[in-house]
Amino acid sequence: MANERLRAALLEKGVSVTELAEAIGVDPKTVERWITKGRALSRLSGRTTTTRSV
Repeated sequence: MANERLRAALLEKGVSVTELAEAIGVDPKTVERWITKGRALSRLSGRTTTTRSV
């Protein structure tokens, strides 16, 4: 199941997959997997509060 909330948030904010990946310190392919395959973001649970404005 795709992660439509993440995709919508990126579009709304005008943030690219690459920009998000760089901001949170992961590979852009990882972000793509989160979006297309609905993979969990659990690895980042401790860092998400610092990236909410992205």
